[in-house]
Amino acid sequence: MEQVELLKRIPLFRNLDDTDLGLIATKLHRERYSKGVYVFNKGDFGDTLYLVDSGELAVVGDDGDQAIAFLGPGSFVGEISLLLTQPRTATLQVVIDAQLWALRKADFEELIRTRPAIALEMMREISRRLVKTTEQKAVTRKRRRITAVFGGMAQELARYIFVQVKSPVGFLPLSGAEIPADVTISGGLMMLGRKNLDEVKLAESLSYQVGVFSHIVIALPDEPDPVTRKAIGLADTVKGVRRTGDAAEIARAAWRGTS
Repeated sequence: MEQVELLKRIPLFRNLDDTDLGLIATKLHRERYSKGVYVFNKGDFGDTLYLVDSGELAVVGDDGDQAIAFLGPGSFVGEISLLLTQPRTATLQVVIDAQLWALRKADFEELIRTRPAIALEMMREISRRLVKTTEQKAVTRKRRRITAVFGGMAQELARYIFVQVKSPVGFLPLSGAEIPADVTISGGLMMLGRKNLDEVKLAESLSYQVGVFSHIVIALPDEPDPVTRKAIGLADTVKGVRRTGDAAEIARAAWRGTS
């Protein structure tokens, strides 16, 4: 059961055995959200724990704009709502199309009537997490991490970004994208898997890759198809960069609009 495998990757359930994980899995409900959607807002009544199967979500603080944390596959959020009836303390917004598993308070209470040990182990882990959170300062990061590029200069821009950020850059040329015939992935660039990509698989792949690379560059074809349109929708920045003049200068100018 795929839910059990997900639960095994989540710290909240790390001390539970397969029998208990199987019981929890029967109570999970699948929910899908597109980029930009708010799963919940600060002040909303909360009665659901969310487990992130794929995608990425931003926890937005009091100012309503700056993300204070990002949640990717294997993360969880809203655990306090299973124990206490109180408003949400932050807003949760989807950054990359997300597939979540929801555990609602009523289902959780039914579980712990059957297996009280489940609640005990989860409360211990929640307590550890709360202590750790209060000891650490929240670290923010820039949202502009996925750049989609038309016009055949995606590889040059990706290499220039690598020089600037001094960290490996993921490079994903979609089918039909204009890239040099002698393209080689080196010098800080790593080719991302692109076989059998559809809109859903693209979002799933990106949700994992943003946790690995400081930046991802997607080379787009000139003729848009559903996957291309999805890539544009998921990108933080979309650039049209043609081969007119010095490649290094073109990449430099494009980067100024990306950073």
